Amino acid sequence: VQALVEADHYDGPSFVVAYAPCIQQQVRPEGLNDMFDECRFAVESGYWPLYRYNPELVAAGKNPFILDSKRLRRDVTSFLQREGRFLNLEKNHPQIAEELHQQMNLDVKHRMEQMQKRAADHKSFSSQDEATVKVLFASETGTAEGLAREFADACQLS
Repeated sequence: VQALVEADHYDGPSFVVAYAPCIQQQVRPEGLNDMFDECRFAVESGYWPLYRYNPELVAAGKNPFILDSKRLRRDVTSFLQREGRFLNLEKNHPQIAEELHQQMNLDVKHRMEQMQKRAADHKSFSSQDEATVKVLFASETGTAEGLAREFADACQLS
């Protein structure tokens, strides 16, 4: 909710990306009947970390990156095992599934460590040469390209 409030109050472009499971993920045991628990499980396992970036904090000399999910509370494998698509991989290719689970756990832990460092450190940029934003996109129809170019144009240091 805080991210939505900050995005709404920001005088400039803002966007919010949220996790929302779908029926094709075959969420178990309750299916999509318990979206709140599924989303909470995704956050607690590190599958979907919660963080915000508020550029207005830079003017106050504060770190604009805020990590709301401070630590991992569950193993990401336990999250993956709630979804039929991953259970099918485990059933049909157990060795591959185990290797992927181990790698994902390492990747999630590494990502969390990096996010914790980013939340603890803050560097102000004094010139445009020091601050860069790389916008990547893929597009079959050109819609994503247009949106990416608009976003990149809006990411100018003032």
